[in-house]
Amino acid sequence: PLASTEAVTLITFLNREGLRPKEDIPDFENYYAELPSFDYAKQFGMTPEVTEGTFGPYRDSTVVLLLAQLVHPKSRGTVRLNSTDPYDPPLIDPNYYEDPQDLKDMVEAIKTGIKIATSEPMQKFGARYLDKKVPGCENFSGDEYIECIAKAVPVTTSHQVGTATMGDPKDPFTVVDPELRVKNVKGLRVVDASVMPLVPYGNTNIPTIMVAEKGSDIIKKSIKCDKIVPLVSRDDPNSPNWRWFCRCRGCQSSLSVVFVK
Repeated sequence: PLASTEAVTLITFLNREGLRPKEDIPDFENYYAELPSFDYAKQFGMTPEVTEGTFGPYRDSTVVLLLAQLVHPKSRGTVRLNSTDPYDPPLIDPNYYEDPQDLKDMVEAIKTGIKIATSEPMQKFGARYLDKKVPGCENFSGDEYIECIAKAVPVTTSHQVGTATMGDPKDPFTVVDPELRVKNVKGLRVVDASVMPLVPYGNTNIPTIMVAEKGSDIIKKSIKCDKIVPLVSRDDPNSPNWRWFCRCRGCQSSLSVVFVK
């Protein structure tokens, strides 16, 4: 099979009563992921000290991680150039919990996840909440302990958006216009999740496909062919793989190659 759950055994979309006007819109998306090895914890940004201190006593047990995430966080991070070398990695600051409300909401998301994990149906399978506290949070309890966890081991679930925000060209914080064209740059468009101004209510897979479909239509409509002529090719002109190009208007270059079977 080509599909993979990446060790995620359960995903729940939940809302918190009173947090938003419409209760049919989720506030939290919680993952429950089996921890097949301690090395896997490194992928979530956990240090060896946190990994060993938290999960060490349960090395021979099946451990499931609760990955609580906010579907629509208020905090905003940044991605900045590191140097003029395009091969240098950028400076990425996720800026977690810049807005204090995000931390409060995360505490509720974690509490909701724990409630599900320790529910009666789960207890029938022998599930229990690990009583070994995360290193650095030993002196806290209740909501303060959960808040400490949220600060100690924040991780990304890889659905970043907004680094090339689409919007009004007059807005100084937008990068592309509604036609996905990069402002002040001729012949360049961005067609991916980075143009989404806000994180969608859920994962970015399907919305990104929708952006790609729309972007393809926009690009096709922008190309005007004055004339279609055969492209010089080694292929047999009678074969279905014979290629053509069009002399095009509305393109950055004078010629745009179009492959036709």
